[in-house]
Amino acid sequence: MRIAIVAAHPDDETIGASALMAANDDILVVHVTDGAPRSSRWWPAGWTDRDAYARERDHEARRALTIVGAARTALGFEDQATVFVLGELVAALSRELARWQPDAIVSHAYEGGHPDHDAVACAVAHAAASVPVFEMALYHGATGALCAGEFLGPPLGLRHVLTAPQRERKRAMLAQYRSQQATLSPFLELAHECYRRAPAYDFSRPPHGGPLQYERWDMAPTGARWRAAASRWIASRPRAGAGSVR
Repeated sequence: MRIAIVAAHPDDETIGASALMAANDDILVVHVTDGAPRSSRWWPAGWTDRDAYARERDHEARRALTIVGAARTALGFEDQATVFVLGELVAALSRELARWQPDAIVSHAYEGGHPDHDAVACAVAHAAASVPVFEMALYHGATGALCAGEFLGPPLGLRHVLTAPQRERKRAMLAQYRSQQATLSPFLELAHECYRRAPAYDFSRPPHGGPLQYERWDMAPTGARWRAAASRWIASRPRAGAGSVR
């Protein structure tokens, strides 16, 4: 089976789908952003140049995916800003999916964990056409604290318990993301990965009540601004013929 894993950031694919990548030899990982936000407050200590930081994240991704032999393409959008370029993102993603012709797509759930995760969920929903879309669990904050490796509510989907070799391989892949070790700490000891068929989302509504995880982190944009941007783009879309993969 030919699978496209559409990940917002370098390392998301390993957090959510390392076992899937290792078990399949026809995988394309599409990294949507370069992993480098414009604001330096989100850069690890010691980094002073956004372009250099983005290049390091690119090198880290290449090293990690070499471990499982996955192909990769990088779309290069700016971290934390993807909801404002949904049209460009859907067009770029549609071209990549048309080139790859996947049998299935694995991507993010709309759960308010990170604004780019939610934007990629929206973009995939509009670019996938007839290709079945599945989701990997990363994190959300619906409980009031970071909840790693679990979906927000039903449908809960498939929970795959990692074998000892799978856990070791996942640790080895995550270790390649050296600049992200502090960020990755909640995921290093997870012994499972969760997958499910993507439900139909209403992106004009918040994914859950209360503050979203990225609002707790004081990321830009806020949830309200994210939904306003997504809703404007969805309302402006042609009703038919856009985003076809097949």
